[in-house]
Amino acid sequence: MRILALASYDSFLNIAGLIAPYFERAGCKVEFALVQARRHEQISESQLERHGFASKIRWIDIEAFCGSGEISGYDIVLSCLEGVSTRRLMHHLIQLGSSRPLVISAYPGLVLRYAYDGFSMRTGSDLLWLNCEADAEAYRAMCSAFGLDGSNARVFGVGALLEPVKRQPKAESGPVVFFEQAVIPRYHDEREFLAEQLVLLAKRFPGIDFAVKPRSIGGDAALHRVQYPIESLLKAAAERQGGWPGNLSLTSEKASVLLQRLRTA
Repeated sequence: MRILALASYDSFLNIAGLIAPYFERAGCKVEFALVQARRHEQISESQLERHGFASKIRWIDIEAFCGSGEISGYDIVLSCLEGVSTRRLMHHLIQLGSSRPLVISAYPGLVLRYAYDGFSMRTGSDLLWLNCEADAEAYRAMCSAFGLDGSNARVFGVGALLEPVKRQPKAESGPVVFFEQAVIPRYHDEREFLAEQLVLLAKRFPGIDFAVKPRSIGGDAALHRVQYPIESLLKAAAERQGGWPGNLSLTSEKASVLLQRLRTA
């Protein structure tokens, strides 16, 4: 079977890359493609390199790709796309009728806001893989309210957890890690308060190492843009509090690497 994994942003490509080996072990051939969802700042070369793609991955336009019929050459489309691109995909597949591939939609992470917006854009998928039973129940309730069939929903779990994490023997001595979120908290004052508290926490426990992993680094791009990056807020907070703590650092390591040596106590 031929499978096409579609992604639009860094976190989506990461999930596609984690799911793909399971299909490959079942004897499927998996190909990857990026869908143009923004004119600029969608995914950087460094992000592609970190995922092992560099410049090898192709870019497609959904309308042209479906219109040419090329997508019909695949048995399954693994749609790791944001809502708008997912809706566009389902719209342009209509013209192919029964010759269209089976579509599986997967989320790159937990659904934290605008859940029903996201659910509604994915109702046309043959299978919708959700993170938890609560999401599945909410999706089915939404479908029921609109008279739609919600039986395409499956509880897949959080895709990021497919990446194995092997704990190191001395993981208990590793750092406490804070993973920045792009829009949680959202506003400047809230994010400034968060930065101040992280610096204070490091100063309060000088014997413990603390690491902060920014949501994006340098020229990296993401679906949810960080309006007030944590790095600059931390530097400003540290300056107000007498200097940067020696036990606080910023890191660009992958989450799976950090989790291997994450402090547990």
